[in-house]
Amino acid sequence: MLKNSLAHSLFIFVFVISIVLFCTEENGLCSYNDEFAFIKADNYLSRGKFVEALGMYQEVAILSANINTRARALLFLGYTYVHFLNQYETSVNQFNNIIVKYPDTPAASDALLNRGMVLYDRGNYKKAHKTFIEYINNYPEGMRKQSAAIWADRSRALMNGARDHMPRLTPEDTMMRVLVRKNAGHVTFASKGKITVVDEKSGDTLYSGEKPVYFSKKGSFLTMNRRKIGTNSCIIKPHDSLLLLDGRRYRGFFKLAGAKKGFNAVNIIQIEDYLYGVVPKEMPASWEKQALMAQSVAARTYALYVKGNRRLEPYDLDATTMSQVYGGYNSETPKSNKAVDQTCGQIMTHNDELIIAYYHSNSGGHTEDPGNVWETDILCPRGIPDTYSARASRTDWNYFLSYRNAEKLLGKRGLKTGRIKRVQTSGKSRSGRALDVLITSNTGVSRLSGNNFRIKIGESKLKSTNFNMINHPDGILFKGKGYGHGVGMSQWGARRMAKEGSGYHDILKFYYQNIKIRDLFQGREKSKSSLVGM
Repeated sequence: MLKNSLAHSLFIFVFVISIVLFCTEENGLCSYNDEFAFIKADNYLSRGKFVEALGMYQEVAILSANINTRARALLFLGYTYVHFLNQYETSVNQFNNIIVKYPDTPAASDALLNRGMVLYDRGNYKKAHKTFIEYINNYPEGMRKQSAAIWADRSRALMNGARDHMPRLTPEDTMMRVLVRKNAGHVTFASKGKITVVDEKSGDTLYSGEKPVYFSKKGSFLTMNRRKIGTNSCIIKPHDSLLLLDGRRYRGFFKLAGAKKGFNAVNIIQIEDYLYGVVPKEMPASWEKQALMAQSVAARTYALYVKGNRRLEPYDLDATTMSQVYGGYNSETPKSNKAVDQTCGQIMTHNDELIIAYYHSNSGGHTEDPGNVWETDILCPRGIPDTYSARASRTDWNYFLSYRNAEKLLGKRGLKTGRIKRVQTSGKSRSGRALDVLITSNTGVSRLSGNNFRIKIGESKLKSTNFNMINHPDGILFKGKGYGHGVGMSQWGARRMAKEGSGYHDILKFYYQNIKIRDLFQGREKSKSSLVGM
């Protein structure tokens, strides 16, 4: 069900970004910060925001004045399409585009090699073999020549009937790795019972007792209770109780791993226990039961989709809005826990693939096509009229943005426009959302996608791209509807449906059309929550 690429398992895609910090846009004189955009995109990828990362790479490919940087951005696009979104044909098209349009850039050789790996992963061993040989012939001094030769040999062997035994991730792998603290300087773990600390690499027990354990970092090693322990990664497990991290309770156990600054604290927890801490943070626990059950299935599906595409990364999800908000045991409520339990193991699929179960606060009356937000047709349903959200509260909003503040916000997020004179939309989707935004300044005209413009201005200020604009002498008045990107399930719409008697299956099949609701645990005992309280 979770189809993960063989190339993804064996090949770590490495880029060295050495680019010009500021550039001149081709259709004006606006300075564009390439480095900022790449860092932002990488930040999205690290938190499982795959399609948001696509938007940033597409922006670089359009706005950068550096030909090598544009080609590199397309390379990242192709990589993201295949390794995070399972869009093999689209990724091959991106790689081919680089090879044809930018043949003299360093990205061209990487594009050729990656095209071969995608073909290999799709079982087209003949074309894959041909591509790897082409790489070897075209780049005899290429740094990945040896890798290409190995993949060429594997392709030839499989063409001749050999079997590939590379293991693939299955949905039964339901342990989630949730980043709770990033670049922490110090943390304290405590429990009502015994705590055991184990060196992850050696397996040696570093501590076992009932007292709190204080961690910090000195140099490249962790310290425990102010003593260096000779490792940069360890596991902290409680015995028959909850674990407290700086006073906040969590199910499961934790891994501490050294980072560039301090260390990361990752909560390792079963998917159902994880959802206990997610559902009441993403949807008010006071809402209707069927809406909470729909939220549970959507959150479970989204989490497992992201996990299936992050096997080589140190964690699966962030505990913030960058992924799904996760508050641990402290956030749990009996009502939301029951909604999770009553949908235990249920996920949404299309053609036996997990969908990317995006959801948002309020569609404003019409959900959105994913391609209009992120310029890619991900495995998530297309937009539909949504009268349930239109009848919900908190639909309309106004926001005034001064030109001076717009210049500041855009500049802070990589686009230096100069003095802005006018902002206008260019095209709207059938849902009424802005497809592109044109920014006219004294230095020229810049074009941003509607979604990227919203991100740069601030998603809590510009609540959606479903707006009309009224230009004033010193700024713009936005009159909008809805809250969020508009893709997938509208939470306020789900609540309205539940109020009117719809069950959670009805809600999910309305917002995620042509899906099947399946059971991960069919045919085996469902996982049970390990702890009920402390």
